[in-house]
Amino acid sequence: MASKTILIKGGTLVTMNRERRIIKDGAILVEDGRITSIGKADEFGGEKADRVIDASGKYIFPGFINCHTHMFQVLLRDVAMDMVLLDWLKTSIWPS
Repeated sequence: MASKTILIKGGTLVTMNRERRIIKDGAILVEDGRITSIGKADEFGGEKADRVIDASGKYIFPGFINCHTHMFQVLLRDVAMDMVLLDWLKTSIWPS
């Protein structure tokens, strides 16, 4: 299978290392779902990627993972797929 590459460039890159180094006009190269390189966008000038994302005017947080979840809600998700959210919450999540 061919390698899938994504280049995210042009944004303000917050490296998330100990120093929280910030790189203006930064870039991240992702290969097969893994971050393989970060740096200034101009360092990736000749890099070929399957997809290039322009992050100009945005912040880039490599490796930032949203771990917030409500496991009980995930387990009950399919119970009421045809219900409106508020009805589902009132009947399945917070019943009286």
